[in-house]
Amino acid sequence: MRFFLPLAITLLASCASDPQPTPEPYEFIGVQLGANRVIFPANLASQVRFLGYESSDYWTPSEQEVLALDARLADLLREAMANPASVDPWVEKNPDSANWIRTETQQIVDHLPEFRRQFAGIVDGEGHKRILVRGFPSPEATDGFDFPRWREEIVCVSDGGFWYWYAVYDLETGKLVRLSSNGYA
Repeated sequence: MRFFLPLAITLLASCASDPQPTPEPYEFIGVQLGANRVIFPANLASQVRFLGYESSDYWTPSEQEVLALDARLADLLREAMANPASVDPWVEKNPDSANWIRTETQQIVDHLPEFRRQFAGIVDGEGHKRILVRGFPSPEATDGFDFPRWREEIVCVSDGGFWYWYAVYDLETGKLVRLSSNGYA
């Protein structure tokens, strides 16, 4: 009982303290490329870690770099289907991974116009500049389901299969070096 009174006074005092200031409104300074594509600036690119991708640094890709990548994306994905080991290190240890990549990537290619895409500049541990592309379905592909903050936040979901994927493009080689799609519940 003697501990209750000091605890109650402390709790009451904390409730009576001044309210915390409202944070400043967030202003996005990325580059929109049409209705379904956005380039994340370096200060937002660190969100790729939520996809499970580690980067040593971040940068902002130019519109020209992103548009060139986007124009080649279907061909780059087909190259990944032909050589799954080039985009997934597990293929050599687990041959079933190659079939998974081929099947999922074919679905991605078949539905490519239906995806929104987010582009973020990343730097790997060896200093190679790369662009991470995050693909996810547009509202037209999902009967109206939308991610309202997709221009400001990397879209992260569990499951969803080929509808949620990311690829990592190496600027020096002009190739995809990683490709991953979500699993299925």
